[in-house]
Amino acid sequence: MGAQPPDSGENEETGATPPVPPPSAHNDLSGHIYGGAVQGYRIGPVNFHQVPGQRHQVPRQLPPAPAWLVHRGDELANLDRLAESYRRRGRSMVAVLSGLSGVGKTAIALQWAHENRARFGGGQLYADLNEYRHRGAVDVNEVLAGFLRALGEHRPLPIRLPERAAKFRTMTAESNVLVVLDNADQPGQVRAFLPGSPAGVVLVTSRSKLSGLGSEGAELIPVHPLDPAHSVELLLEQTRRGSAEYDQAALEVLAELCAGLPMALRVVGALLAHRRHWSLRRLVDYFSDEGHRLSRLSSQDRDPFDQLFETAAGQLSVEGRAVYHCVGAHPGPDFGQHVLAAATGLAPEAVEDALDELSEAHLVEVTGPDRYRMHELVKLHAGQSAPQAAGHAAVLRGIVDWYRHGAAAADRAVLGEDRWRLAPRSETAPTFVFAEGSGTGWFELERRNLLAAVRCAAGQGWDDVVWQLCEALWSAYHTRQHFADSIAAHQLGVAAAERCGHLTAETRMRNQLARAWLELAEFAAAERELEEAETRAVASGDPRARAVVVESYGVLRSRQNRLAESAGHFRQALSVNEEIGDVRGVAMQGYQLGGVLQRQGEHTEAIAVIQQALLKFYEVGDEFSAARARIVLGDAHVALGQDRQACVHLQAAIRIMRLRGQPEREVRALQALVEIAQRLADAELRADALARLRELTGGTASDLR
Repeated sequence: MGAQPPDSGENEETGATPPVPPPSAHNDLSGHIYGGAVQGYRIGPVNFHQVPGQRHQVPRQLPPAPAWLVHRGDELANLDRLAESYRRRGRSMVAVLSGLSGVGKTAIALQWAHENRARFGGGQLYADLNEYRHRGAVDVNEVLAGFLRALGEHRPLPIRLPERAAKFRTMTAESNVLVVLDNADQPGQVRAFLPGSPAGVVLVTSRSKLSGLGSEGAELIPVHPLDPAHSVELLLEQTRRGSAEYDQAALEVLAELCAGLPMALRVVGALLAHRRHWSLRRLVDYFSDEGHRLSRLSSQDRDPFDQLFETAAGQLSVEGRAVYHCVGAHPGPDFGQHVLAAATGLAPEAVEDALDELSEAHLVEVTGPDRYRMHELVKLHAGQSAPQAAGHAAVLRGIVDWYRHGAAAADRAVLGEDRWRLAPRSETAPTFVFAEGSGTGWFELERRNLLAAVRCAAGQGWDDVVWQLCEALWSAYHTRQHFADSIAAHQLGVAAAERCGHLTAETRMRNQLARAWLELAEFAAAERELEEAETRAVASGDPRARAVVVESYGVLRSRQNRLAESAGHFRQALSVNEEIGDVRGVAMQGYQLGGVLQRQGEHTEAIAVIQQALLKFYEVGDEFSAARARIVLGDAHVALGQDRQACVHLQAAIRIMRLRGQPEREVRALQALVEIAQRLADAELRADALARLRELTGGTASDLR
């Protein structure tokens, strides 16, 4: 393999003697050369070997295709024709399916996506933008982050939206990707997802026409209601009974009264299938009342099907209706059984039966193991009717309190019992049992609901609940880097603590808010909050409040590379914690100080300081913080050329981070361990560390140092 030098021998196959190049002959390599280049007079066989590696899993995010889709062949054929036209012209396609709520836009989009998914080898991405909507605005940045990770980007993402959009275009430039965006309501929610490849397709559903996208070249496809014949067909498909069992004329009248909207037809079909004592005549009479028909089947976004949903909910059992109203009061986008049981006082088994009943009536849908959601229009009705239900205020408070107690329990599971906390521990709180690492998983599962609970409590004027929730949420927001959520919650927490007149709580809220701004490198905002926090801490007379603010000043100065000032703040905070006998606080300040000393090149002193902190973390049972300290100890030992000592600390940290569900920190320790194993020529250690890195990041060996 490789180049062979010229010789004067004959060609082995032809016997011909190769001509000798004149002395003036030379070779040129034009353009740019990346990697190695070989020049030779005569080249023998060349073999290329590719090192096998783990391939990135292509995203297949489409929800299931619709169970029923009647008379949508024209829309599907139109999409086929347009997609083929764009493909021939070498252009990506953006198509917007728009129409009334409940008209079947999503069903058409998913049906076409499933029928054509083989065309999109680069993956199929899906997002329901309602899941990312906060106070009417969609967090496009967060949707992009999910797509980028699904496409295989595991490095830290750009913070700003334009940079993430550019990254998305880059990652899709060489592949044909399908993007389905459900429930968009502004053109700006779509523009960031235009793929870089001319073979890509973006399929959007919206209750609005999004004419602004049309003027930019998007295809605007209106979705119309079903005609009477196909409406009847859809009703019959759901009942699984032949048309001979019904009065055909009555079916046609009922279908016509439903205005051809599949959502209305599905609800009516459920009534036909499961409430057979309701005759068609009764349903026809119900919807024939001209004084109420427009309100019952209105095209307005607010209450198109309110009376229909009330009728369906009225057929529920007592327990089913209680759960229905509880879901209507629930402030978040999805939920499990336990929060409903805590809020209603029903047994978990009764709640499960009630949810099965609601699911059968199409009033909730199952999204995963013990996870449910209610369609936005159904929930609108449930939310409007919930305040009239008996005990509504107690149910709402029960929901919020369940999240408050759960957050407090998860916080203790992650950070241990000895963290300084202001919120009193409730003796009547429901029992939450978290195995090692499951506290963080619970935070992630309930993240949207937790922020919704903070907002709900603020809206109800439950100020003590607001700041107590924020206090418990900080560790999850900080360790999982959900800084936008942290800012939104803690701004409410600051106002709530201020209204309570609780100076120490306000200090904590402002301090935790400052730390979120700090992590986003918004140093001016962080400094403003710390100045206010320091004022409240001094006024409170609480030395611990003063200590946490001084610590945050140390973190801020460290991020600003003002290391001498940072070390001074940590020493001051360490002294305060020693004076008040807070062992965990002493350990935390030692850990922080050691990290700054290590950055200053004082590696030996850093090791001594952090080792003392490590002993104190174990004294109070805080394994998580001890693992963080071990990672910094590893860095300091590496700096002194003490690889084997570093290896011991890093392996211990990796074990704890894995148990505690902290993948970001585990990755950091593994990357350092790979480098150490390379220097120690420990092939087995390196292979094991790389295998775990691939498991966490999806990367290949070439990606991982």
